[in-house]
Amino acid sequence: MSFSFGFSGDDYDEAESETARLEQGHDADQTVSLIPAQRHTLADLVAALPRTLAYSTLTLGGRLIPRRELWDIKHQLMSGDAAIADSAAEEAMAYMAKDDVIHGLYEGGFKTWECSLDLAEQVPGQLPAHAIELGCGTALPTLCLLDAALEQKYAMRLTVQDYNLSVLQLATIPNLFLVWLRRQNPSAFEKEGEVQVSDEQVAQFQRGLSALGIQVDGMTGAWSPAMLDLLQPVSPVCVLASETIYAPSALLAFLRLLQGLLEGGRGEGRIAAKHVYFGVGGGIRAFMEGCAGHGLVCESVYEVEQGVRRCVLLVRSTGA
Repeated sequence: MSFSFGFSGDDYDEAESETARLEQGHDADQTVSLIPAQRHTLADLVAALPRTLAYSTLTLGGRLIPRRELWDIKHQLMSGDAAIADSAAEEAMAYMAKDDVIHGLYEGGFKTWECSLDLAEQVPGQLPAHAIELGCGTALPTLCLLDAALEQKYAMRLTVQDYNLSVLQLATIPNLFLVWLRRQNPSAFEKEGEVQVSDEQVAQFQRGLSALGIQVDGMTGAWSPAMLDLLQPVSPVCVLASETIYAPSALLAFLRLLQGLLEGGRGEGRIAAKHVYFGVGGGIRAFMEGCAGHGLVCESVYEVEQGVRRCVLLVRSTGA
């Protein structure tokens, strides 16, 4: 079963997302084996950084945040980059060309979704010890937290999770690198442009984060008890997620993971989503009902009423 939210071009289109469609097909829940959870170190992930990165910038929460252009990702894949296995490159290109979401195979991580922008504007002002972004994709909320941590020289752990390893390699980690690079030389960054990437810069990126006590790790695969074991949250934790509750079939796994990460009052979650995902079945009401059944309480802290209704929910555990 394949879901498409009708976006065109490199980024979201709010009007088109309202016309979300559900293509009927085989039952993917029964025929697709989900990718098992796996942890990845920053050293593993930076190996796929290319020699050049084309970027554009967004202003989020008063911060100028660079992010890699989608066309630049496609260019890297088509160039036959040796750091990306041929099979992975072909797979990623197929995902970007065909559908926004293919259940059990690809969760739309190469595109920027509008709820991610909402969440980036609502990241906590007080930095946590550990931020975990589930279904991170381009990871705009995490980029804002990293920028703040670099500015404040604040030691913390950042965990970025996406279903697909290729998304972490080609979108998430390049974006984190761009945020770090802009902090080293802000005047060199324009509204959009291109930067050269050397082996020494990549090494400095890793050393610089380590010197500040900023730890970055990645996680791939399906939400599961195994992923909870691998995540090992540090208190106080902040769990971030946007556009992750659109599919009823994945809601239970997401709720169980969120419950495990927040249990015992370990921290808070900030979940951004549309009120209703037309044609798919998920939305805020089902999520809030699910929270009540998993020892979680939530309240809306941000609402968008124009166009497609969206909100950001603050979620906490009811346990002491």
